[in-house]
Amino acid sequence: MENTDLQTRILKRAKELGMNPSRLSPSQYRMLSIEIRSMSELIRDGVKLASSLTRQAIGVKTVTVMPGAAALGAGTVQASYLLLDRDTGVPLALLDGEALTLRRTAATSALAARARPVSYTHLTLPTNREV
Repeated sequence: MENTDLQTRILKRAKELGMNPSRLSPSQYRMLSIEIRSMSELIRDGVKLASSLTRQAIGVKTVTVMPGAAALGAGTVQASYLLLDRDTGVPLALLDGEALTLRRTAATSALAARARPVSYTHLTLPTNREV
């Protein structure tokens, strides 16, 4: 990753988190740099591979988009998430990526509504999938 690209991504991420990019402390800058360097993504031929890295674990999410799968009776989008031990590489969990994303979206919406004092009620409606 080119150094100027990393700096641009750090400043963009700071804005996303509500931080003032021009007032980042050295420790905040370092934290954002580590976060960005630990995440990578590859998209090719209908397959998306995303990974994340922490001190304890490595996470890998795969997503496939196969438009022809519907004709074969399968969903056009399939996803899975594999969590591995950082030190040994031993698999710790294999999760249904779609179910994980649906739950995360609902949880994020609920937290966002809770953070706004004007929100008294939060209603989440399913669109096309059941969790």
